[in-house]
Amino acid sequence: MLRININGEKVALRLKRFILPEQWDPARYQMKGRTKEAKVFNEYLEAVRIRAHQKYNDLLMLQEEVLATDLRDAILGVNTAKTRTVIDIWQDHVDGLQKLIGKENTYATYQKHNTAKNHFQKFLQKYYRVNDVSIKAVDHHMIQQYNMYLKTEKGCNSNTATKFLQNLKRITCISIRNGWLLKDPFVGISMSIKEVDRPYLTMEEIQTLIDFDSNIERLKRVRDIFIFSCYTGLAYIDVKKLKKAEVEGSDELGYWIRTRRQKTDARANIPRYCMGKKRC
Repeated sequence: MLRININGEKVALRLKRFILPEQWDPARYQMKGRTKEAKVFNEYLEAVRIRAHQKYNDLLMLQEEVLATDLRDAILGVNTAKTRTVIDIWQDHVDGLQKLIGKENTYATYQKHNTAKNHFQKFLQKYYRVNDVSIKAVDHHMIQQYNMYLKTEKGCNSNTATKFLQNLKRITCISIRNGWLLKDPFVGISMSIKEVDRPYLTMEEIQTLIDFDSNIERLKRVRDIFIFSCYTGLAYIDVKKLKKAEVEGSDELGYWIRTRRQKTDARANIPRYCMGKKRC
């Protein structure tokens, strides 16, 4: 029998090895004698002890307190005792998003989270020489290193780097809710997005685009779509998915675009009034 005693909590499990009582050395916890049988038996017991200590150290990387039952399950290979890793958890999250494309989220959302996962894995490969780490290993120092990696080696600006950090924080939040992580490693780390003064086109610049002509039909189509976006305020993805049925009205009464924005799912009602028979 292997008896585990941690802070007064005791459990035991069978090792499925048997000897006669008179062959057992209770002081040294091994089989008596120097026979080949005793050597093999004692080497097995020593391997079990080493495995128990290794599993205990593995659990310490995952949680602050290790229970005797946790160690027993880890030795037996029970799934609940296995260490959860960052990329493993992240991949489960990405797979879930992929299954919900067209139902609760879009392909763009799935792609964004998958890209964030790949960035973090490349960071681990470069700085830690591993493909994955225990979720317990994600701490303040690793997050700051990852932030610096995004801004320097990946060339991300401050806001883009923050958004990638927010994706990592989502994984740590999932881990906390499932009990795989006890403390939030993002405590004390600012995740605010900086306000940016976005440039805009003047009417003269827009008119230059309107007047642009080309023998290439593709470029003319690009021009028309871009100008359409300028006057409606619709993002590229909203123009791409716009359907003819979402344009309502007539020359006499005027036209409305009634659609939903993909990013926010908010209703967009955009008017375009025409006078008399003149087409818009």
